[in-house]
Amino acid sequence: LYNWNETKKQYYFEYVEPCKVEEVAPTMTLVYDKNYINENGWINRNIMVNINGTGSKYYYCVGNSECEPTIEENKSNGSQILTSEGTNVVCAKAVNSLGESEVVCTEELKIDKTKPTIGEITINGILGQNNWYTSNVNISVSDGSDTLSGYDKTVSSVENITSNTKGTMVYIVVTDLAGNSQTEAFNIKIDKDSPTIIAKEGTVEIAVGDSNPVSNYFNISYSISGGTVNCNPNNTNTLSVGNQTVSCTVIGGNGLSNETSKEIKVKSTTFIDNSGANSPELLDNMIPIKYDGENWIVSDGTQQKWYSYDEKAWANAVVLNGGVRKDIGDTITEDEIAL
Repeated sequence: LYNWNETKKQYYFEYVEPCKVEEVAPTMTLVYDKNYINENGWINRNIMVNINGTGSKYYYCVGNSECEPTIEENKSNGSQILTSEGTNVVCAKAVNSLGESEVVCTEELKIDKTKPTIGEITINGILGQNNWYTSNVNISVSDGSDTLSGYDKTVSSVENITSNTKGTMVYIVVTDLAGNSQTEAFNIKIDKDSPTIIAKEGTVEIAVGDSNPVSNYFNISYSISGGTVNCNPNNTNTLSVGNQTVSCTVIGGNGLSNETSKEIKVKSTTFIDNSGANSPELLDNMIPIKYDGENWIVSDGTQQKWYSYDEKAWANAVVLNGGVRKDIGDTITEDEIAL
């Protein structure tokens, strides 16, 4: 430094200690949402760690424990998204021009994003047909498993079903210590009742060859699983003359069944006169008729009791007026008969 000496009237040099300029110490902070960490210390999603530093250079590292930040970051504000399952630690360092530094690490961030495995599900009950149970049902589940955070608990929405039901949904939920859950749902159908079949009261008489479904002679009721009926025979048109026994079996959708039978009298349709008299012979234009107690009706001459010489019931026939047409069983009036 030049100074002036007034006495000596000359300049002289004077040494002055240089000034030191102090640099601000570096700082580093790591910010992440701690609400993601549950009461068991686990996180079940990806988590972002924001890196905020002051200094001239910045470094970071990611490991499964505290690590030495060696990866250079070219800005003071950065972030790392942690996606790997298991234990994660982020460390970051800020350095100033004097070489001073500050290193900060997160706590251990334990991540488990994998759903646990449900234990064995046991349905205790009698299984009939078509996935219908025919008894009360009890549902039990063994403990689940989880290889990372560990198994926590299993909850079943339904444990016992004691009433008939067309479908009750059951939900089994297993949870691990990280809060991940796995759900299995299934439908339980219960019908504990058999279908019923009762023969209708009264005597049944039919003519041979009459076509009637045999099931018509029974009262049938099904429970909620529905069902079908099988009869032997299915139709009366296969029955021969005489007293015949028909039977039907009802089978519920649940597989339970019942059966019963009924006697049917099958009569001949051909009238046989045992008097020994000759059978009446009709001309082509003659119509056989019989009296039913109130009216004259058209007979077919064989399938209705047209006459009986044994019972002194004579054969009767008429000729109809031109243009008049009658079917078997129709009533005939006097005005329709040709004189």
